Amino acid sequence: MKAALQAKSFYKRLEMRLQKGEDLKEELPVIAKVGNTGALEVVREAIKENSDKVHSVWNLPKKLQSVGTQKIDIYKEPYELIPRVVLTYRFKSKAGEVLTTITTAGENFEIDFKTKTNKMAAELSMKELEQQISFALLSS
Repeated sequence: MKAALQAKSFYKRLEMRLQKGEDLKEELPVIAKVGNTGALEVVREAIKENSDKVHSVWNLPKKLQSVGTQKIDIYKEPYELIPRVVLTYRFKSKAGEVLTTITTAGENFEIDFKTKTNKMAAELSMKELEQQISFALLSS
C-alpha cells in the first residue's frame, strides 16, 4: 500500500506540472517522444492504477466475501502521510450476526467484534472468523 501511495503522489505532482505546461523533457526524456499530451494520458492512467492498488489491498479473500459483506472507507487526515482505513465486515455465525471493524491509524490498527448478544458470543464469533480466515488462506 505504501508503494502505491508513493507512486500515486509522484504521478499527481507530475500531472500538476504537466497541466501547467512545464517542459519536463530533460527530467523525463521519454516525454520528448510522446509529448505532453501523451505523457498526461499515461500519468492519469498510472494514478488510476495506483488508486486501485490502494483499495485492493483491503479486499478480503473470496471465501470470506462469500460468507459476509465488507465495506471499506479510506480517508486522509490533513497532516498524516498514510490514509486511515475503516473496514467493516458483517457475517453470520453460531453466535448470531457479527460486526467486525478494523480501524487503522498510521501503521497501528484496532480490531473490534460486536454481537447483539454478549461478550462470550463475540469471543465465539472471533474464533469462527479465525477458522474462516485460515481456510481462506490455505485455499488461495
